[in-house]
Amino acid sequence: MQPRQLPTRQPTRPLGIVRLGVVLTVGAAVVLAVVGLVDTLRVFDVRADHYASLTYLDRVYGVQGSSDLWPPRLVVEDALATMPADASYRVVFGPGWRSSRETRWTNALTAGFLRYFLLPRSETHSTSAPWVFCFACDASELGGRFRIVSASEDNLRFGRVER
Repeated sequence: MQPRQLPTRQPTRPLGIVRLGVVLTVGAAVVLAVVGLVDTLRVFDVRADHYASLTYLDRVYGVQGSSDLWPPRLVVEDALATMPADASYRVVFGPGWRSSRETRWTNALTAGFLRYFLLPRSETHSTSAPWVFCFACDASELGGRFRIVSASEDNLRFGRVER
């Protein structure tokens, strides 16, 4: 008995052109992917260098000198540097205060920003809080002598009430 041979199929047309097209397509896709990856990494590297050059407050609060910063950054920086971490403060809006950015910064948004930016310090409505953010308020109504630590052109004052 002779071993049985399996029939072999002979291609009716050569596959050389199809194989060449597949190889060229895959090669072009790999080249484009590598070039695209290099460009993408270069863009992210520039951004990373820029962010790394910023200070902590620039990253958290915004870049100094930007017109979109409200409340004024200098006042908030002074508050961070002056108030102890366990301090309580209050935010007082006077009747004559009008935000220069009324369309975006309301009283509630300003107080909310300060509340979360100044954590772990706590906001209170009690008049016994020694630290005060005074937005065009009458300092005589704060319950003691108001010693101003920092002020801005927008009539925002930050200070301590001394009783």
